Amino acid sequence: MADNFSDKRDGVYEGGSNFSEYKGVTRDKCAESYGVSKEIKISSTSSAFDDLSSYAKQKCQSGVYGYGIRIEDNKTYYIIPLNVEATIDRGYAIYGIPEDVADNFTKAQPGFKQVSNGYFYATLGADGYYHLSSPGNGVRGYFRYWGFSQTGAVQSDKDFPPDRDYVPVTSSTKILYKPWQNSIARQICAVADSYNPSNVSPNAITQVWSALSRFKDMKGQTLADAINIAQTQYGSKISSASMLADYAMISNATPYAGAQVVLVLQEADGWIHYRTYDGIPPRAKPQVTTDSMSYKVTSQSYLVKNSDGTLKYDPAVNRLFARSLHLL
Repeated sequence: MADNFSDKRDGVYEGGSNFSEYKGVTRDKCAESYGVSKEIKISSTSSAFDDLSSYAKQKCQSGVYGYGIRIEDNKTYYIIPLNVEATIDRGYAIYGIPEDVADNFTKAQPGFKQVSNGYFYATLGADGYYHLSSPGNGVRGYFRYWGFSQTGAVQSDKDFPPDRDYVPVTSSTKILYKPWQNSIARQICAVADSYNPSNVSPNAITQVWSALSRFKDMKGQTLADAINIAQTQYGSKISSASMLADYAMISNATPYAGAQVVLVLQEADGWIHYRTYDGIPPRAKPQVTTDSMSYKVTSQSYLVKNSDGTLKYDPAVNRLFARSLHLL
């Protein structure tokens, strides 16, 4: 079982741009333990590239803090490093920081909301947007988008306050089909705008499907409940892993790290919004079998005959029995 460093988790983000190590855990060690890559590559021709902020692109061009630019097969990739602190605190891989996501700094939707015990500290900049700051500086709250996932898509924050009062998924809620192809979904959700289903491994989809009850939204409703209660856009129910892949946006799951699932929902009044679920899939278990097993008890104890002909146990002439176990 890999170490998930849960003893190092806390409720406030202490890092900044330079987050290659956290409480003695290096990026290499964190990536190895969670079974993920220590960096992701975002192609300059992909939809996710447009979601990189100018600040992120500048860091890549400068080659600082593990960011960089790489040319492979005549294609240009921007390198975003694993955020060690965020990965440990949340239990699944997160790459980059909120400052790296352009959609945290648009007027269309607030990219930061104040919450008294929020995970981030942020300060209001001259540009009118809240920017990540060190603990104790500014106000606490949540950014709409964390950074990027293992698939290279934008990663949303489950705990970001909803744009309207929270309501659980009901029977009148509809789950939109292939939200990454839906113009409204792409407009309101950077995850949909940057998502590429071909980057998600079949294994990740299977793992999520087998653990729907482990994934929860910000108020605790499980993904299993949401899928069982809601209808799809076409009036059916999601009934298989392959069908789930047509409706849910999944960040790759591994046997040791959690994952994130995002649905785009339409309520009875027509309101379209997205909802984030995160959780830990079942960990891989070793399979141990034996072809045969034998057990033998060897006793070196003796009985002594009494004068009346009965037998008795005499410790003076006896020893403890020996045991041997043979696994073949």
